[in-house]
Amino acid sequence: MGAFHFTAKILKRSAGQSAVRSAAYRSGSKLFDERAGKTENYTRKNDVVRADILAPEGSPLWLFDRERLWNAVEARENRRDAQLAQEFEINLPREFSDEENWRLVTDFAKSRLVSDGRICDIAFHKGRATDGGDHPHAHIMMPLRVFRDGTFAEKHSAVDWRNFFGRTDTVSALRVDWCEFSRARAAELGIDLGPDWDHRSYIDRGVDIEGQPKIGGAAARMKREYGTSERTEEVLATMRRNGERLLADPSIALLALTNRQSTFTEQDLARWVHKHCVDEQYAEIVAGARAQAIALGKDDRGQLHFSTQDMIVLEGQMMETASVMEKRLNHYIDPRLADRAFTKSDLSEEQRLAAVQIVSDGDLSCLVGYAGAGKSTMLGEVRQLYEKDGYRVHGAALSGIAAENLEQGSGIAARTLASWSYAWSDGRDLLGKKDILIIDEAGMIGSRQMAEVLDRAQRASAKVILVGDPEQLQAIEAGASFRAIQERTGAAELTQIRRQETGWQREATRELATGETKKALGRYRSEGHIESAIDQNAAHQLLIEKWRTEEKADLIGSRIMLAHTRADVEALNLLAREDERERGKLGRDFQIQTGRGERSFAEGDRLVFLRNDREMNVRNGTLGTLSKVKGGVLTVETDDGRAVSIDTGRYRDIDHGYAVTIHKAQGITVDRSFVLVTDAFDRHLTYVALSRHRKSVDVVYAGDSFKSDAHMDRMLSRERSKDVTSDYSSDAAEIRYLSPEDVTPAGIFKRRERDGGRSTGFER
Repeated sequence: MGAFHFTAKILKRSAGQSAVRSAAYRSGSKLFDERAGKTENYTRKNDVVRADILAPEGSPLWLFDRERLWNAVEARENRRDAQLAQEFEINLPREFSDEENWRLVTDFAKSRLVSDGRICDIAFHKGRATDGGDHPHAHIMMPLRVFRDGTFAEKHSAVDWRNFFGRTDTVSALRVDWCEFSRARAAELGIDLGPDWDHRSYIDRGVDIEGQPKIGGAAARMKREYGTSERTEEVLATMRRNGERLLADPSIALLALTNRQSTFTEQDLARWVHKHCVDEQYAEIVAGARAQAIALGKDDRGQLHFSTQDMIVLEGQMMETASVMEKRLNHYIDPRLADRAFTKSDLSEEQRLAAVQIVSDGDLSCLVGYAGAGKSTMLGEVRQLYEKDGYRVHGAALSGIAAENLEQGSGIAARTLASWSYAWSDGRDLLGKKDILIIDEAGMIGSRQMAEVLDRAQRASAKVILVGDPEQLQAIEAGASFRAIQERTGAAELTQIRRQETGWQREATRELATGETKKALGRYRSEGHIESAIDQNAAHQLLIEKWRTEEKADLIGSRIMLAHTRADVEALNLLAREDERERGKLGRDFQIQTGRGERSFAEGDRLVFLRNDREMNVRNGTLGTLSKVKGGVLTVETDDGRAVSIDTGRYRDIDHGYAVTIHKAQGITVDRSFVLVTDAFDRHLTYVALSRHRKSVDVVYAGDSFKSDAHMDRMLSRERSKDVTSDYSSDAAEIRYLSPEDVTPAGIFKRRERDGGRSTGFER
């Protein structure tokens, strides 16, 4: 996830700045500066994606000529200390494609700036962030003077510019406007920008510290060679000021720590404080924060966990809402009638009993299903029974591809939770008493988002069915909400693995699901499905060789390569294309500008869609094969059997789809998978990666990543589950998985009576 950033500044001649030079640099172009008498050439700047000038309707054409525009601005300002232009620098969402980001920033400029008579020179840059990810951002330069009667006249008045320039209150208003504008666009695309996309400063969020500048490579070298640099002194000064704030109010550290996790340890606190203060302040800040933190209890490794009052209250309310909903029977279906209905279906006994449990349960039901246990098939039967009884069944998931998989597997119309949340905030698609919301991949939902969903459903008397596996990929946000809720309220289980065709592979999946990762890896290793290469490049080659061998053996069926990082995925995609090209499997290459840069595509290529699009009915993660290229339109046969036409002038969020990240793969099923394993894996990634296949999976790793098989087993078995504050409560409920006797129709009646539920009126 990217972080929100919106700053405003004035370009001043007194600071040695030039409007022409700045415009050339921002746009990556070559402009002649008439005032300085020299050419400013930045055409070698390689991070500029696109640049353009927007002006009010009826503006003369020469205003759209960047060189003439900014030379005219320079010529109008005679003073040596003249102010030349206003500039905004704004971060763009990483989750958006380049095309979507360009539309986002230009739509915002047109509606908020150009509509008020401003001329905007917009440059879209895409560099590399300090965390190694993309850093998409935009610069908007605007002249300070009004353009009237063919020239730049007086400076913008307070009336014309709504007290904009030089006023922090109006800059703050525009920051809020940009945040809301971009969040609304993200919701339309089914993207959740997360809590860091927030216009509020650290202070406004209760985290009273400054954002610290990064020490670049040049500054780091100067520090090593000379002991200091201007940049390092700036960073140290910021750390000292932040340290003073933390000394005055150590709770700032606690609020910051609980942004992404419900609890934290003393080590977590120490690392965060060390990053935001100087050495002499460190011990006192840690002691002060430690004194204000609420101690919860120790985990199974003996580490003491802490949290804040706000997080304890939020998660406590979430659990209380879940308990209230569990006891209400607004959507109750008689288990004997349900059992007869499901007996007529093709469900297994385990699926049938789980389905009976869900429809006869309260307004909150939980279903825990191992990977490949047939959750979607069972939910399809649940949907049909509910609809026959007059209910409306809706689907939701955190990601677009998970929503698509739910819809394809069960027939339940599904969309992302971000889309639901945006609609609710706008007063649309509100839930009611006849509504049932099925949330798939619920283990990836954090406590704040889960609390909102349950609160809305509870107040609307709707029913929520949470479906997932807490052992698969963990929530990005704070809290393991699904695990905590199903432990408190109980859950039906699907444990019979149906996806893998071979018995020992089904057993391996069961071991992965139950934390016995070492045993599962041992099975695959003894069967010859785990191999090492000398280094990462050799591992790429070996994985491609295995991928190629499967096809040469005429093993027809779907297949996918999986890796953890985007860099490995890109490398595997390039190698796969080379192999396909050598064997004559691809047609003529066409160069297409995509959201990730220029790509070569040909008929026969595997493609992956990277953005939800309702018009084309594709989601982020949808896979397919390119069948036709004509006139800028690509025809893709998706893996679910549809033909989708892509107008590359409108939709550019595609990439090669021979390999995808493991996060994109959660929920998909293929015949054969090929996994590149690294030392960044944990047991959750391992579980997902090694359970996508029906027929076989092959694992390859670089030999220099692991010292031995035992080392590999230990690394891939690492526990990184998230927690909730109630995990450490002395009165926390024990896990309540329902026994087979509990979920028979007779057992449901007995359990209702035992748990104090509403009498059904039937004779037991």
